[in-house]
Amino acid sequence: MMLLGWDALRSSDWSQLSHAYGPATDTPGHLERLFEDDHAGWAKTIDHLYWSVTHQSSVTTATPPAALVVAGLLGDQRLDQPITADGLEPKPVSAHLLDFLAIVAEGTEPDRTEGEVWDAYCGPPIDELDMVWRSKPFTEGYEAVIKCREVCPALVDPVLQRLTADDLHTRLAATSTAALLGLVPSVTNRRAEIIKLLEAIAHSADIHHERAHALVERLARSTR
Repeated sequence: MMLLGWDALRSSDWSQLSHAYGPATDTPGHLERLFEDDHAGWAKTIDHLYWSVTHQSSVTTATPPAALVVAGLLGDQRLDQPITADGLEPKPVSAHLLDFLAIVAEGTEPDRTEGEVWDAYCGPPIDELDMVWRSKPFTEGYEAVIKCREVCPALVDPVLQRLTADDLHTRLAATSTAALLGLVPSVTNRRAEIIKLLEAIAHSADIHHERAHALVERLARSTR
């Protein structure tokens, strides 16, 4: 059983991990802000998660433990408060955190087999541009993807619990994140359950936009 929340924060050796801009030694400090009542700090942490821990839809070796920390906080009612900050859509912190977990799920490159992921990150470069792109040790990108796949099963239940959140933004974010998690190879045993839940939302939601959103997600994921 994987540790979540504060336990995941304290049990990870961040000095051995990296994000898009170097060693992840600053990441624990950012994550600690989520345990405090600090709106400005929350915004800075979300920015760090979006642009450093993940970057342009790619994951890093700091992503898996950060995802476990975030998953453990999804039920914290303090984080249901909305924040407004430069570059961030005004919505609850929990919705932003769910969006981060959606990036994590998508960053596992679910359409590729593990062998294809290895070839993409560790195989021979296909051209000079590919060589430039691989500026970090080739195996680091592969490790990040595989480790994210390993932690995704632990993210499912915390995300599914937010499908019935009071706030619409949070419910929509949970719907998208659950659908993306259902595509991750390590979550195949939960895929039918996730699709069934999304189908139920599509039929029972009171808001037309939410019904349409859930239906699109359900159809998109069930056909892949």
